Amino acid sequence: HRKNDETTWQYSNNPSLCILDYLTQEHGLNADFDEIDDQEWADEADICDDTVTLADSSTQTQYELNGVFTRDMAPQEVIPAMLSSCGGSLFYAQGKWVLRVGKYRTPLTTVFNEDDLRGPLSVDTKTSRRDLFNSVTGQISSPDEDWVPTDYPMITSSTFETEDGGQRSSLELPLPFTTNMPMAQRLAKQTLYKAREQIIVKAKFGLKAFEARVGDNIKVTNSRMGWNQKVFEVIEWKFSYGEGTALEVELTLKETSSGVYDWNAEESSFSSNNTTISRFNFAPQPTFDGTPTTEVIIQEDGTLVASAEVAWTVTDTAYVNDYVLEWKRSSETNY
Repeated sequence: HRKNDETTWQYSNNPSLCILDYLTQEHGLNADFDEIDDQEWADEADICDDTVTLADSSTQTQYELNGVFTRDMAPQEVIPAMLSSCGGSLFYAQGKWVLRVGKYRTPLTTVFNEDDLRGPLSVDTKTSRRDLFNSVTGQISSPDEDWVPTDYPMITSSTFETEDGGQRSSLELPLPFTTNMPMAQRLAKQTLYKAREQIIVKAKFGLKAFEARVGDNIKVTNSRMGWNQKVFEVIEWKFSYGEGTALEVELTLKETSSGVYDWNAEESSFSSNNTTISRFNFAPQPTFDGTPTTEVIIQEDGTLVASAEVAWTVTDTAYVNDYVLEWKRSSETNY
């Protein structure tokens, strides 16, 4: 394919190429090709063409876009529908249209910490219960069903349902450009897992944040929050002036992890990766150092006094104030 030579264009149901075509055509956004980074869009096309192995050991392309729209439909209606076929996002940054299809991205090597902040952190740790869901359902039009809209198998999680107080909450996720049931299930599960990464951070950073842009993953370290190179996705980027006309970059970040895009990810991991700070109501058992040494002293009146010296490794947590040592005779059951 050569963008300036229509004779090289061929049919494709690759979402990256289909969305690119819509962006640059008159019936779409009529974007200029100078606003397209060829290599980045080719990389996204390669991700869509990756092979996925199904439960029955058969394989299929990771993402495909199959469907139709009419020219009286507005771009704000067509583009989200197209993006649903690849779990993608589309944005305009630094004079270029950028596509990110559903895939975990290796974070930038730079780690952002307290020294990079230019103000306080604003942290939302939980999604509103009204907006939270633990199952995903929807319809696709499949050739196996003669193109009649049909429900794809519901994706639900008993773990998430328990976390939500045992109440089933469903999200309706239509996939108008998906025609394959297993592909629809993967997109639905990706949507479900992504929603369980709930921490949202808003903060102002120094100019080091210039190297990050929307769609990038970055690592954040913050001792107060218990984050040690915790991975966040940049979802908003804004240039601003601080006190004394100092240049700042306002970032809105959403936590993410490779498990979002892993079919076999452990559901419990999405809450356990929130922080490295210990729970206030839990302390690990200390480890004994060697075997206790015992001694029996015979006093002047003939009575015996037994003693034992016990040593243990101090537990590394701020929530331990003291230790309680329990003992029993070897012939007894209770300490």
